[in-house]
Amino acid sequence: MKSRLKTFNFPIPSEKDSFGVDFAPLLDLCIIAGLFVWLSSHFTFSPGIPVELPQMQKQETLQGVRCTAVLTVTEGDVLLLEGARYRLNDIGLALEALVEREQPRSVKLLLKMDKSTNMNTFLGLCEIANTSGIKSVQVASELYKTVGN
Repeated sequence: MKSRLKTFNFPIPSEKDSFGVDFAPLLDLCIIAGLFVWLSSHFTFSPGIPVELPQMQKQETLQGVRCTAVLTVTEGDVLLLEGARYRLNDIGLALEALVEREQPRSVKLLLKMDKSTNMNTFLGLCEIANTSGIKSVQVASELYKTVGN
């Protein structure tokens, strides 16, 4: 009995003597690894303002600039400016009035804070001062006391 199924006479691949790596699977693995690293990475872009620190020699001490007004930040974000108390939402109008009163001189504001003031309050005050027309803000605090002094 003859079978109608015959071999298709495919050539039998000869065995290679040397070890080889196919390029396509290697490329696939590289792409998968790259996508895994890219998609599992955490990219955080935080808003902020650049602060340029003054250049000093080792023996020099930091000297301040004469300021037009002093804004003191107390606990609970109560602000003191020229003998009046303000909240963070109300200080903008007072700073605008200060800028108008001191025209044509530029206003330099001194922010006095302590370690309990958070960075969000500081950045908010800098933004309010900038929109009010104040171009220079200095930051002051008490000296940091170490244990044993």
